[in-house]
Amino acid sequence: MERDDHDRRMIQLRSRIKKNEKLSPFSDVLDDRFLLGFLRGKKFEINDTINCLEHYIYTRTVKYKSFLQNCKPSQTAMVERGLYNQLRERDHLGRFVWITHMHGTFPRIGGGLHSFSTCDELVMIIDCKDFSFNQARRLSLKIFILAIELFFKCIPCRPKSIHFVNENILLHGALSIMRPLLDTKLKDRHVSFEILPVSLGGTRAFEEAYETDLPDRGTT
Repeated sequence: MERDDHDRRMIQLRSRIKKNEKLSPFSDVLDDRFLLGFLRGKKFEINDTINCLEHYIYTRTVKYKSFLQNCKPSQTAMVERGLYNQLRERDHLGRFVWITHMHGTFPRIGGGLHSFSTCDELVMIIDCKDFSFNQARRLSLKIFILAIELFFKCIPCRPKSIHFVNENILLHGALSIMRPLLDTKLKDRHVSFEILPVSLGGTRAFEEAYETDLPDRGTT
């Protein structure tokens, strides 16, 4: 799609947001960089983008307001402190693969979900190797459901599978209770070890496995 068409769709989206009673009160935080990610994720379909934005806003400001930070979405970096990384290569089905590393703290729920918004189909691998006792104390079914709902309903890409790896004894019991909440289709798909880093049972060094030059999510 040409840049002029991008601009035209953005103008159309802005116009729809101003007239939308659910979105217009938040127009000041729905900046162009953030909206462009949603437009891309929904293949520049205005109606689909509006629907996704409505669910995103409802989840952040009503349903799970107490859990989510009040921040300008596009200013929240998701690839920070080594918590999140994108594999350099897509999987055998052409899907992006993101790795979440749980060292020391929980990744900020909701903050930075827009970073996935330029993806089409997405696979998430959660590396639980360094899951701590402090994290275990704060993990609850409500938080787990929140994270799953945000991941699968509030970002304009299509999550296709989620995998937990390197589980320790602290996490194994909790996940045995929570896994049934996941759709079977999301658990039965696998990622080839050939594109994974050695730390996750693959064959590649860190520099070979991970994308180190991620594009600016706000550019075209």
